[in-house]
Amino acid sequence: RFEPHRTDRREGASRRYLDHWRPVHQWSDAEVWDILRRWRINPHPAYRLGWGRVSCAACIFGSPDQWASLKAVNPAQFACVAEYEAAFGVTIRRDGTVVHAAERGTPYEAITPRDVAAALSETWDEPILLPEGAWQFPAGAFGDTSGPI
Repeated sequence: RFEPHRTDRREGASRRYLDHWRPVHQWSDAEVWDILRRWRINPHPAYRLGWGRVSCAACIFGSPDQWASLKAVNPAQFACVAEYEAAFGVTIRRDGTVVHAAERGTPYEAITPRDVAAALSETWDEPILLPEGAWQFPAGAFGDTSGPI
């Protein structure tokens, strides 16, 4: 749960201890979703759209369904990645282009215009805490979590 920060100097001439504290790092998915439910924390729109983890939408480890979903949610970002692959003559996936991956996948069913707008917004305009009884598991809870653990 604790790990040295990159600026830690415990081995240096002027010792300084600086650690990262990662309180939920060893929790299960169920434990994380349970505390969010208990405190009625509004899930990030990416989870509501169907993503099972929030790191980068165009993750090099993304599944075909994630690439199909990115193409549906943010076609400009998807096109940018596809254009870079074509321009550089290399792919970020070992099994083909992102276009090929998206063609093999199916966009997540939970994609709504409201959540797309929230996910692509540069500001967070939603409540942090949801009203009593309004919280529900988002479509991405316990879902597709392709990527490094």
